Amino acid sequence: KQQYESYAELRDGVKGRFRNTVRNDFCPSKPEVRDFIAAYFSEVNDIFKSPYIHVGGDEVWNIGFCPLCRDRAATFAGEQQIYLDHFAWIHSLVSGKFGKRMMLWDDMFEYYPDALTGMPRDVIMVNWQYQPNVTSFRGHFTNLESIDMLDRYEKLGFEYLIAPADYHWSNAESFTAYTGDRKPLGGLVTTWEKAVSFLYKSFPFIAASGQLWGGGAANGGEAMATGVDQIFGETDELFKQAVSQFAAAMPRTAVNTVLLNSMSNEGPDYLVLESCRTLHSLLCKYRGTFGSPMAERVLEDMIDDTAIQILSMRCRNACWRLRKGFDGESLSVLADELEQLAAKRIVLCRKYRDDKFAELFVQYFDAWRRTLLDYQVMFEKSGILTCEFCLPDAFSAERISVEIKVGGEYLKVGEGVFKGTFDALFEQNFFIPADAEIERVRICASGFAGQGICHVSADNARGKFVPDGVLGTFGIVEHPEFVLMPDVTRCWLGSQCTIDAFRDRNLADLVNGIEISMKKKLS
Repeated sequence: KQQYESYAELRDGVKGRFRNTVRNDFCPSKPEVRDFIAAYFSEVNDIFKSPYIHVGGDEVWNIGFCPLCRDRAATFAGEQQIYLDHFAWIHSLVSGKFGKRMMLWDDMFEYYPDALTGMPRDVIMVNWQYQPNVTSFRGHFTNLESIDMLDRYEKLGFEYLIAPADYHWSNAESFTAYTGDRKPLGGLVTTWEKAVSFLYKSFPFIAASGQLWGGGAANGGEAMATGVDQIFGETDELFKQAVSQFAAAMPRTAVNTVLLNSMSNEGPDYLVLESCRTLHSLLCKYRGTFGSPMAERVLEDMIDDTAIQILSMRCRNACWRLRKGFDGESLSVLADELEQLAAKRIVLCRKYRDDKFAELFVQYFDAWRRTLLDYQVMFEKSGILTCEFCLPDAFSAERISVEIKVGGEYLKVGEGVFKGTFDALFEQNFFIPADAEIERVRICASGFAGQGICHVSADNARGKFVPDGVLGTFGIVEHPEFVLMPDVTRCWLGSQCTIDAFRDRNLADLVNGIEISMKKKLS
């Protein structure tokens, strides 16, 4: 990793569009970057005999930020041209030198429409939409703008693939239905982030997608049933329903303090938890009933995945109940259960993969367990500041800073990108000193998109504190007075039109904030 850090656009501390220094993007202006990419694709070409090479190209947020690229990206048209020039050069490698067909993730053309018209027409656009139900194309980081990219491709003469993800079976089924009379080349199932999980749980989803796209089934339900039979052999209807329920939602599970301190405005969804428990119990009853070792492996991965989902929900719910003063499950007991589950998964990783990946599993579960135990300690010695946020666009990536003023000095209690995982209205909590008089709260937003704030409150050994007035705002702030009311009307920090901040770096650099005086609430 360190060997190639100098190839990054955000090298030497340069901050990008999200106001961070994450080095995800190559610098397109460095000759050594081109040498590396050329060598990489040459190796790919030698290893894989497919007539296609997928070159990536998605989520390249930081074009034109480094000193070498900055002058070329002085205008937005210049930034688009950098993207076009870079991938036109890659096309000359893939198509011209290697004689392969180039495939490219297409999301950056939502922001760079002029670059799209300049792309070679033999590039296959790979169109990804990951929402549970695809009824139109929804732009990423563009207020979920409804645009028709597939129609645009057909009019411009591009061929394309649709690419659902294995998070929701309805994503693949509805995306396929959405294409209607259009003419995609086919579909590509994406199965991201399996470093600390296995691919086996996704096999039913992949098999069902093959049945749906290959003409083996007339609809999504039939495709899933046929796909289940393909993996497990002839099975009963109850098992097919269980696998369908599992494939309906396979969320990625990552437990950290930010997530444990976050919850929907409506609180936990116990129906999802209890349904997952029922599904887990049902799947366990089918252990050992299939003759195929691979079928048993797929089943076991599904069983473990439901156990992980259940434990993740129980951890979040337990922390929420702790904050609300309700009786709930012990975090230390949950940590012990996690340790037992982790031991099994680590053994399986060593069996299916190797010790290098097993270490990732160890780190993942250890971090989860430490987070639980640390949460209990922090809760016992701290107070809580609660921010009621509203974020209608889940793709937003605004960086938020939360500070409180105590004893005449500001103390930062939270910083990061905060999103609800259930709906637009969510609460985000922050630990604060237990014995401090809360004088003010200051919330700042900068980067890309915006953040709505409905209300703030604090609770510690000194009492409960609520807003008393708005002392001031800076940058772009709409309806600051709404933050004073304990309801879902919202003050908005930043521009509500996210594409504005993408196209105008001065707008993205702008710090938008509000300062609120607090008072102790009388009983």
